[in-house]
Formats: sequence, C-alpha cells, structure tokens
Amino acid sequence: MAGLVTILNPGETLPAAGHFAGPWRDFARTRIAPHARETFAGDGSESAIFVMSGSATARVGDTDTPLAEGGAVTVGLGSRVDLTAGPDGVELFITTLTVQVD
Repeated sequence: MAGLVTILNPGETLPAAGHFAGPWRDFARTRIAPHARETFAGDGSESAIFVMSGSATARVGDTDTPLAEGGAVTVGLGSRVDLTAGPDGVELFITTLTVQVD
C-alpha cells in the first residue's frame, strides 16, 4: 500500500481502508466540549486516544486519572473508558483497530 500524507481537521475521521492492509479501522481528530463526557468502548475494537490540547479526566472502573496535553489512554478489547473534558475542553487524536475474535 502506498503511503499517505494528510491533515485531519477537527471533527474529521479518516477511514483506514485503502491506506493500510492491517487492522486499523480509522483515525479521528475530535473535540469534547468543556465538562462534557464521552464514552469509548472496546466493542470489537481497540483504541489509543492521545490528548492534543486541553485536559480531561479518564475514568476506568472506579479510578479517575487526569490527562493533559501529550497524555494518552488506551481502550482494550471489551473495556470501557469515560473521558470528561476539563474547563477548556479537550482535543483528541484517536486511532482505532478492528480486533477479530475467534
């Protein structure tokens, strides 16, 4: 497969099909508004979520962990992570891989 050089604009998702032969599903750049919450679930997939700017709190089970610019959190197969944006919101880069369960 050929390489790809691109820019993801805020709110844009790039499907991986056609660019990668592996299990990558997509790449997304998204923003969560101040104090809003979004849930990321590993239902048939795994994700790596990187904080590009702003801050958030990641909740896994009963544990809260603060995230700042440069921080990252992973969402493994079958798991769930709740991200609550900080007072200025949070901008994220998310890469998601499809997981085949036999």
